Amino acid sequence: MGRQVCIILLLLAEVTQPAFGQYYFTGNTVSGDGTPIAFVKLFLGKQAMLHQSGSGGLFGIPWAQNTDSVVGVAPGYDTLRTVLRANGPNSLVFQPNLHHQNRLQLEHRLNSLTQNLLKDPDYERQVVIGESYTEMVENGFVDAGRFPKTGFSPNVNSAAYSNIRRFINSQSRVPSNAIRIEEMLNYFGLNCTTKPVGNDVFSVETRISDCPWQPGNLLLFVNAQAQKLNLDDVPPANLVFLIDNSGSMNEPNKLPLLKTGFKLLVNTLRSVDKVAIVTYGGSAGIALPPTSGLQKAKIDSAIESITPGGSTPGSNGIVLAYELATTNPIPNGNNRVILATDGDFNVSITSDESLVQLIESYKNTGVYLTCLGVGMGNYKDSKIEVLARHGNGNFAYLDTEAEAEKVLVKELTRSLYAVAVNVTVELTLDDKLTKRYRLMGYDNRLEALRVGANKLIGGEIGSGYALVSVLELEPVDSAAGWRMANQNEQMGTVAVSYALPGAPADAQQALHSVPFNHASFATIDRRLQLAAAVAMWGNMLRHPERISEGDFTLLENIARQAVDPTNPQQAEFLKLVLQSKQLYQPVEKPNRKKWLKPKHDN
Repeated sequence: MGRQVCIILLLLAEVTQPAFGQYYFTGNTVSGDGTPIAFVKLFLGKQAMLHQSGSGGLFGIPWAQNTDSVVGVAPGYDTLRTVLRANGPNSLVFQPNLHHQNRLQLEHRLNSLTQNLLKDPDYERQVVIGESYTEMVENGFVDAGRFPKTGFSPNVNSAAYSNIRRFINSQSRVPSNAIRIEEMLNYFGLNCTTKPVGNDVFSVETRISDCPWQPGNLLLFVNAQAQKLNLDDVPPANLVFLIDNSGSMNEPNKLPLLKTGFKLLVNTLRSVDKVAIVTYGGSAGIALPPTSGLQKAKIDSAIESITPGGSTPGSNGIVLAYELATTNPIPNGNNRVILATDGDFNVSITSDESLVQLIESYKNTGVYLTCLGVGMGNYKDSKIEVLARHGNGNFAYLDTEAEAEKVLVKELTRSLYAVAVNVTVELTLDDKLTKRYRLMGYDNRLEALRVGANKLIGGEIGSGYALVSVLELEPVDSAAGWRMANQNEQMGTVAVSYALPGAPADAQQALHSVPFNHASFATIDRRLQLAAAVAMWGNMLRHPERISEGDFTLLENIARQAVDPTNPQQAEFLKLVLQSKQLYQPVEKPNRKKWLKPKHDN
């Protein structure tokens, strides 16, 4: 019954028989040049009943009268108000809103932005054994005098680390563009020593230390901690599980793994929570209408009944899931779609740009997006990551049942409950102390730089999230006496800008000073040593051609000093470092290269 109701609500072009009434409105939604516009929202009649055009811009709406008013809403176009007439084609022509289209083009493009720094590379995408990863441009060293301000958009994503682990455990080298250092750091939840107090949303700490891989340089650690919600205070959840059950998901590390993970999540649901399930294998459909979290057996049964088969109309599933989430939202609740897929969309909307347009059309609905990637061989990291980035979302990769439990149970509030939105971090560095610097991670996509994007759009931060970012600094003077003479001098500021969920227009900012509080690398907190080791490892995997004979020895020494052997995740990191040594260690001693130095300085 739920499936039929939702299909009537969507009224895509495939509907051929009126479900009610005696008249039928048919037509299409197009731009001024005749190009079809997909998934336009159509509000019909005085009651503003919601309908929608299909993927080709066509619509068919059964109705109880032969004419009625309609309001059409399409992102990037002026709102259209007109009249529909039965028994004849209705062509709804939308005029572009240039201001809005320019904003859409720039939104959610950049991971980091250094003010006034321009780059102009070409665009390409890396494909490895049937998998796809968006080409990235590594952040290089920049002059602190010319470019004193740099910022980045934090996120809670951790997909890159578990995906790297999957490659290393299968004795394979990692595609360079699969390496996102900020996601590797996110994986470990390296908390601040101080927590937010009172009404503070974030606490921030900074530390200056020596750079172990480049003598004379320094590392600046920025550690931020979001407030942690009490589980009793977590808002009710309106979740839609959007599960890819196409034929490509018929592997043990895909659909069966997802079933296990979702059942673990179901165990955490409360009476105030509700869950619906949408699947898309051959066609999109509702496997479970909105159901109370108390009915765990019913939800588990619906999950278990999902079988793989058919093509992958992912965009149709996205439309159906969002319509379910927005039809009966929970006011001030956690309204969220959880998309689980290998990302191999092969019918309907398949291009990254079209998927971006689709997901951004739902961006202002108040529905958040969590993406779970699985599988190998045909895994499309580029598509899943771009959906999470553009859809108020976050992204994790599940390679084992233990990882599914970590993401969906142990880190549930961090992954699913936002405490701040539109979050950006901006650093201002004084060139009296810093000559040059580079941000490690938060690399930008080639496409974003190619189209000239110049706006940093903030991310969503979940409950209890802990951020560690690492900058490598080239100081004005590398002498030990200079460091002592400038101890505790002001070297810059960190500004964390954000809005509270439900009030994204009300921007807030927390400003923190960055003292030159230098301490030797051997004496700083082990969690910061671990962050340095993770960043170093990521750079080595990204640039295997620059690895020299002693690099892995240095990395292993840092990791052994930093790792807490009683922490399973940290112990596993050391194991992965040793495994990667066998895959990447140079056979012959090459000329010493500064492998950690980016190819292009600015």
